[in-house]
Amino acid sequence: MNSDHSTTSTSVDVPRLLKRCSAMIWRGFHHSQCMRKGTITAANGRAYCKQHDPQKAADREAQRRAQEKAQLELRSLLRIQAEELIHQIGAGTYRGGAEIVLSFAEVSALICMLDKDR
Repeated sequence: MNSDHSTTSTSVDVPRLLKRCSAMIWRGFHHSQCMRKGTITAANGRAYCKQHDPQKAADREAQRRAQEKAQLELRSLLRIQAEELIHQIGAGTYRGGAEIVLSFAEVSALICMLDKDR
């Protein structure tokens, strides 16, 4: 019997594994290694595909956070403007976004005020 049999029975294609992307991704019910070719070598020495490159992923995350911050600031500005308008006309309820809701009584009172000013 050959004593080399135990070492050769678990042959792994090492060059093929080194060329694969190192990212672990969620595939429905479990994590597995990304199947794409690792074309970019990161600072940690691992290979990554273009999608999972840590630098590009961090850049995309920073861009997403900046967009969310801009949207939050816009919503806040709209809320402040709506509340100022409600205060100026003395009627209405702010419902979110750019929506101010007036009841029938508030609309009637507002129309009467505008008619008096004419």
